[in-house]
Amino acid sequence: MILETDRLLLRPWKESDAEECYRYARDPAVGPVTGWPAHQSLEESRRIIRNVLSVPENYAMVWKETGLPVGSIGLRFAPATDLTDRADECELGFWLGVPYWGRGIMTEAAREILRHAFMDLGTGTVWCGYYEGNERSRRVQEKCGFRHQYTITGKDVPLLGERRTEQVSCLTREEWQAGQDRENLVERLLEMPYWIVDILPAQVPAGAGGQYFSVEQYFLKPPRITAIRRKHAEILMRLGYDMAVSFDGGESWEQNPDSERLARKAEELTGSGFLRALFEPVEMMADLEPEETWMTVYNPCPVMLERLRKLAAEKGLFVWQPQP
Repeated sequence: MILETDRLLLRPWKESDAEECYRYARDPAVGPVTGWPAHQSLEESRRIIRNVLSVPENYAMVWKETGLPVGSIGLRFAPATDLTDRADECELGFWLGVPYWGRGIMTEAAREILRHAFMDLGTGTVWCGYYEGNERSRRVQEKCGFRHQYTITGKDVPLLGERRTEQVSCLTREEWQAGQDRENLVERLLEMPYWIVDILPAQVPAGAGGQYFSVEQYFLKPPRITAIRRKHAEILMRLGYDMAVSFDGGESWEQNPDSERLARKAEELTGSGFLRALFEPVEMMADLEPEETWMTVYNPCPVMLERLRKLAAEKGLFVWQPQP
């Protein structure tokens, strides 16, 4: 079977992949953190492809631009995993070549393999573990919706002859489906009418500069911008509905985060990230972006729009709808 994402093909390993496998698996930053030693030769990589990687539901992650493998991902079912002995459960495992780190590739592959596990294979629960200190694996699991279940201390790592602490998480089919529903809702809301909660009472005319630009630049400087973002965060907290919040632009979500944490994260917005708050019961969403003085609110119903206006006015802010 071949699975596909925007940037990857996931296909069975072949012995002819040995050179690319060795290229990445010989790096000591790749294998030891996941529990296996760096490959020592091309022949060793060929042997591991033949005896370890060429098993059902294990895939080479092929970079579409080159047609060459850059990592491995797979599902292990009992008795090949010690995280579950149930026939309708499995364990997710993966590794990726260092040159491809930090580009969201592992998360992209993991999301597709999870879709395959739940939709094609009928899996009920997928388990995944990482050894203490493997923060990249932990982050991938968080982005995919895994929940921490328990910690194993003194876990035997036979290929390295040592013991480690392992953190174990899982994701059920119901949780995965809820995540898919959330993503679909976000996509719908992005196409809905939206309002702006701003320091200005109306949309600045196209081509306007001078005073408007100066005002914006003035408020974008600390501590003024942090005070504005705290106001936006406080408005979100007082809207009166449960909310799921993402501090990384929708990669991972927290349900009803602590109020002070929400305010602090809003104040600290920088770079390309943004804060997104999703009010699923009323199908409304709000975005805060780092280089803007306003908050965008998608699809507020009349009741929520009135509440938004009232809360904004209390903070000295204005609510208006952009002109088409």
